Amino acid sequence: PAALAQLYQFASEATAVVIANDDGAQRAFANFPQATTWLPCPPEWLNVSRYPGTVMCPKSTSTSSAAILSLWVDGGCSSLTESVYPTPMTSVVATLAANSTDVNRTCQSDMRTPATCRKLLTQVAQFQALYWNHNGDVLGGIATWARQAKASVAALNVSFLQFKAPEGAILTMGLFDNPSFEFFAWGYAFEWLMGTREVVSFEGDNGKLVLLSSISVMLSSPPNPLEIPANVALYFRGTVVYITAMLAFVAALATAFIMASGGHIEGLNMLEMNRVGGIVWSGRPLLFLRSIVAICLLSTAPLELTQQGALGAMTMFTSNQLTWYKLVLAAGEVGWFVFVVTDVLIIFTQAYTTTYAVMCGLLVWLVAVIFTMAVPVAHSVSVHRSCIILTMDFQSECTAGTVYVGSVGRFTQLVVMSLASMALCYAVERLRRPRLKDTRRHMSMLLSTSSRYLFALDKWQYNNCYYLDKASAVITGVLCVERRGQFYVLDIKLWRLFVLQVPAEYRPPPDHPMHERSYFAFPLIGTGIDRDSNDVLSRVGR
Repeated sequence: PAALAQLYQFASEATAVVIANDDGAQRAFANFPQATTWLPCPPEWLNVSRYPGTVMCPKSTSTSSAAILSLWVDGGCSSLTESVYPTPMTSVVATLAANSTDVNRTCQSDMRTPATCRKLLTQVAQFQALYWNHNGDVLGGIATWARQAKASVAALNVSFLQFKAPEGAILTMGLFDNPSFEFFAWGYAFEWLMGTREVVSFEGDNGKLVLLSSISVMLSSPPNPLEIPANVALYFRGTVVYITAMLAFVAALATAFIMASGGHIEGLNMLEMNRVGGIVWSGRPLLFLRSIVAICLLSTAPLELTQQGALGAMTMFTSNQLTWYKLVLAAGEVGWFVFVVTDVLIIFTQAYTTTYAVMCGLLVWLVAVIFTMAVPVAHSVSVHRSCIILTMDFQSECTAGTVYVGSVGRFTQLVVMSLASMALCYAVERLRRPRLKDTRRHMSMLLSTSSRYLFALDKWQYNNCYYLDKASAVITGVLCVERRGQFYVLDIKLWRLFVLQVPAEYRPPPDHPMHERSYFAFPLIGTGIDRDSNDVLSRVGR
């Protein structure tokens, strides 16, 4: 009945709120005496010899004058004593719903541990007096739902059944017929609510019986880890870790060249570590995957499963919003998407890449921060239990509800916002300089496309020859070592080794600003040098 479900939900939630917010209540709840099982018997049936109530089985030879024997069972004819399997929460809710005033009389119905029963009812009453007597809404709500639940069960005429021995006369008793038995009756009712017992109507020529079944103990086991679809997340995480490790390696290598050159580098080029170095050393597909992962995380509400209270007895979901500085750093991860898209579009944007790419990266970062702060992603929960039968009498699949922690809408908004920002920045640059000349189109093939337009090279030029410092070369995928006047240049993009000899006319004189820098840099192929004879450049493939 709906009222029974509402009663349990209302009372259990009220109890959970108290023990989640009060350490003393949590300790008291944890210290409630708990029986493994109750072995109840209605006072009317004590000292009455009875057969089990297995209505679909032949006459049994087992009798009892104390505990209830087996109620009806689907698929068996056992003759066991009928027990109630309480949990801490069902014990508390049953005590509150029964509202018993005579503890001794109530606990006389338990044939196994009446002393534990008395301690439990007494301590729950003390718990109620301490935490709820001042709150009439809680106790009033429990009393109201309990009356409605009992009325609903009585309307169905849910009953216990036994056969009197030796003549076999039918003995029936409604679930809530005896007030002194109500505490245990609620235990039976909640097991029905939890699905471990059934209520079935048996109809015959002379009437019908609505009977409560024996318990079917549920078997709980953890899910098979191999059946949990977590492998995609694992692969994505591995990709992110690989990219981070690769960039750390490139940064360490560039740092080594910076130290070896005594700081004679172009500092602005170091700022292109992610944009240029990521593309060259990790590749566009992996960076695109990292950008999608970053946008997915920004489109997800931070929801954590935490334990509350002094004993950690309550587990709940908590939503902890990121602090502002963590949010700024997280929003910067959207930049990976911008890096990949702008790099792919360089064949169209060409000279405009130098100005619009950096500007749109900063704009996307700023907009993502403001948007995420102003409209944070919120989680939601949909509770709707539904079951389907996969295999009759063998397997069913139930869904209790859905917890939504991510937003497809937010993911789409971030992607569209990034593309719109790139389009806006490019349009602004086109309007500002509609006839911008591309002076770097024919630069050295050693440079990646992005570094060709994003590296600062204007101060590293002599006699129409551009020089590239060795730290910047690492970022663009070029490793250079000088030996006996020759430069050995390994281009990891092509996996080829170039051996470069530089004529004297391309070496800056001592009075030139490039003179000292040139000792820690190398001339770029394709910027004036290779237009001479073949003695300038020899290429060896490895």
